Amino acid sequence: MGDDVAASLDLRNYELLWPASLFASDGGRILRSSNSSWEDRAKWLMAEALADTTAVAGFEDLPNHSVPTGDPWASTATRWGNRAGTDQREWFTELVSRAAEIRHAAVPRPYWPQRCGSGLSHDGSTPRDIRRDFARIIGEFVDNRYLVEVFGEECVDDSNDLPDASEVIDRRLGVLGSTRPPSTAGPSAPTASTASTSPSATPSARPDRRR
Repeated sequence: MGDDVAASLDLRNYELLWPASLFASDGGRILRSSNSSWEDRAKWLMAEALADTTAVAGFEDLPNHSVPTGDPWASTATRWGNRAGTDQREWFTELVSRAAEIRHAAVPRPYWPQRCGSGLSHDGSTPRDIRRDFARIIGEFVDNRYLVEVFGEECVDDSNDLPDASEVIDRRLGVLGSTRPPSTAGPSAPTASTASTSPSATPSARPDRRR
């Protein structure tokens, strides 16, 4: 392996998600394969085992860093020839052989408000932010006429009142015990039981006016 390749591979740019031994084992299996699609398998392995696409991007950029052959008018495939594939293999071989030196990806430490539990959600939103976002979403529904079918729409030719949105939602959710609207017929007539216990129905003691 050339010193120029070893110097170009900076392991500080990579973070492992897999155990180093597993990455080295799978990488060695790919390198021992005689299949012509080993480059694709190597990229799949790096995409799965490493934290981001930095290694894959570096692997794919290797043909641009190779030294071309002597014919400047040859096509890209001819000029690079097997040199591009060889450089990729050398680079990947070093990455696999130095798997134990690659640091493992660590979960970022929570920000101070999250560690102190100051009312922030996992994404940093406060209850006020959530209420504001909810109101914004409902406003967009209203503007786009998504709620007309359920809540109705004001019309100059229709004098009927629109249903109360809160009551409609309660009924849909089954919050109310009864869906019967409140009676507007005024106070109900007293029943027999109420009449018997009503103060006006009981005989009052009247003074005897007989002399």
